[in-house]
Amino acid sequence: MPRNKQITVEELQQKWNDYLSYCQNFTVSLLNNKGGVTEVPKPRIPTVGGFCNYIGITSDTLENYEHTEGYEEYFGTVKSIKDFIKGYKVDSLVNGEGNTTGLIFDLKVNYGMNEKTIIDANITSLPVNLITNSPPLSDNDK
Repeated sequence: MPRNKQITVEELQQKWNDYLSYCQNFTVSLLNNKGGVTEVPKPRIPTVGGFCNYIGITSDTLENYEHTEGYEEYFGTVKSIKDFIKGYKVDSLVNGEGNTTGLIFDLKVNYGMNEKTIIDANITSLPVNLITNSPPLSDNDK
């Protein structure tokens, strides 16, 4: 039996929209050449952990919202959020945005993506003909 739901599906969707806006409008403060501070845009790549932290829930709670009986009304929303995050990371990697090594690591660890080499191990026996430089054996040598 699920515990009390911390937020409604609608609130979860709104918080997701807010988090996306936060990521897209994220800035860093840099010192400028006049001794002042300049805000510079530095959009962030959304993550599951970042989203959970932003809205004040644990990743276990989000996991419950995605898979646990009693939370069925959340399933589609959470799946859409997670699919968006994965797609965003893949797009960022393909488009050269963000840290390539970090994105590859994240996709391997969190999404099971791996570089694969497929080896076909179907081995059949083949006739082998040995060719030597020795003269053929005579009947007496056999």
